[in-house]
Amino acid sequence: MAVRSPLKYDSGNLKEMSSAEVDQIVDQIVYQYSLNPSVSLSVVSSGGTLGTITDTRLQAGAMSQTNSSFPSEATTAEPSIVTVNYDKISQSVASVSPINDSGTLFPLFYNSGNMQAMSLQDVKDTFLHPTIDLLTAATTTFQQGGTYHISASSGVSGSTIVSATPVYLDTRADTSAYSNAGLENASGEALDQPTTITNYYLQRVDGSDNSYPNPVYINASNNVQEYAASNFKSSRSKFL
Repeated sequence: MAVRSPLKYDSGNLKEMSSAEVDQIVDQIVYQYSLNPSVSLSVVSSGGTLGTITDTRLQAGAMSQTNSSFPSEATTAEPSIVTVNYDKISQSVASVSPINDSGTLFPLFYNSGNMQAMSLQDVKDTFLHPTIDLLTAATTTFQQGGTYHISASSGVSGSTIVSATPVYLDTRADTSAYSNAGLENASGEALDQPTTITNYYLQRVDGSDNSYPNPVYINASNNVQEYAASNFKSSRSKFL
């Protein structure tokens, strides 16, 4: 079980693909994944399955009144912390299983001068593990198509917003909202008067279609045949 060099049809000959050509297939697998991810996220009003994100801010201390003297600073209430929990992201994981390895299903490679079909483990080592490495990289290029990130911008180049509803708000006490008039009100002023500093939105990275060489395989008549583009894409979707 190892990384293989798949064979391709080239002007009447069978040739080993270069590492760059294998990378093109890996990029296409990422694109296919982006069209139908096995893990999808959605934005809900509350009760999301991915846990809680907490925002904290200060609010004013309660008003003090006395008819006999001015309240001293030591007797007045201090500002306190307001905590708001956001649980707006839910996850759905598809139930998938690898396609059965018939022994001749997967792409061919040269093994000591003979043509041999890859095993499922060969396919994983050659195509799928590099794909997973790309998808889990800490960046948001087309090579992470179908994965998610959170952004302070509702419009991110190369990504599609999942919902216009923010999944998290960064808030602070709005000091300009507190006034003498509010303090003079008989019922007192509202203690918690926040302002939103930043909204955060869930984004899904867009995939990018690309050209790639079609490998060859052993068909039902035991002949070498080039994968049709549609068939190869269908097979790759089953790997994921």
